[in-house]
Amino acid sequence: MAIGAAGGWISRGTSTGFASADTKLVDAAVAAYSLYTPEVVHPVEVRADQQAHLTTWLSKRLDRNLVVPDLNPIGFRFVGGRLLPAEGQPAAQLMYEDGTGQRVTFLIVAADKGVEASLRYARIGSLNTFLWTDDSVRCVLVGGLPPDELRGIATRAYEQFG
Repeated sequence: MAIGAAGGWISRGTSTGFASADTKLVDAAVAAYSLYTPEVVHPVEVRADQQAHLTTWLSKRLDRNLVVPDLNPIGFRFVGGRLLPAEGQPAAQLMYEDGTGQRVTFLIVAADKGVEASLRYARIGSLNTFLWTDDSVRCVLVGGLPPDELRGIATRAYEQFG
C-alpha cells in the first residue's frame, strides 16, 4: 500500500509552480487530451470541415470570439473540436494532428478581462503543457512533443488568439 501511495504522489502533476486555478485547468486539459487523442473514429465532436459552425457554437458558449489557429504552416492540420466542462464553466477543446499522427490539443476557457499571464510550462507525466492567459481566454496546450516544439506551436497560436 505504501508503494502505491508513493507512486501516486510521485506521478501527480508537476505543475506545482502554478496557482491552484491554473493547476486545475492544466489537469483538466491533460485529462481531456488523454481521453480523446487516442480515439480513431470520434476524436472530436465537430470535425474541421464544419469549422465555421464549430467556431460560432464555441464562441457563443464561451461568450468570447474564439479563433481556431491556423497551424498548417508548421505541419499541424485542424482535426476539429468539442465542448467540455472545466472549472465549472464551458471549455473548448481544439485538436490538431501532424503528418505522423501526433496530436496536440488546446483547452480554452473564458478569462477575466484585462488579465494577462505569460507562457508557463509544466510536464505532467509523459506530456508537456503550456498555459497562458490573454485579455479574453485562458489556454492550455497539451502534447507529447518535446517542449521546444510545443512552445513553437503555443507561440504561433497565441499570436493568432490576440
